[in-house]
Amino acid sequence: MAQSSGERCEFQLLGSFNEAWAQAVVAKALLLEAAKLFPEDGMIQYNLACYCAQLGQLDFAQEYLDKSYELGDAKQLKLMALDEEDLKPLWEGEAK
Repeated sequence: MAQSSGERCEFQLLGSFNEAWAQAVVAKALLLEAAKLFPEDGMIQYNLACYCAQLGQLDFAQEYLDKSYELGDAKQLKLMALDEEDLKPLWEGEAK
């Protein structure tokens, strides 16, 4: 049975979503290892916050973001965070 164009589009979107999800999971795992090697690097914590927010892990995202403020230039990081698209779920309280 042939797929309609709508079904093909939905399947492609689902595939893209799954690929992005998998990439976020892998990136988070790599950053967790980097955080062990460089525990004083605020940008690693900031990026962990971004990936956690994208994965719907909002409590962890907030913890990593707070830690990034402690380790880095809090004022600069807070300004960055306000415009960070990856942190949007955290600001909106949306779990994916």
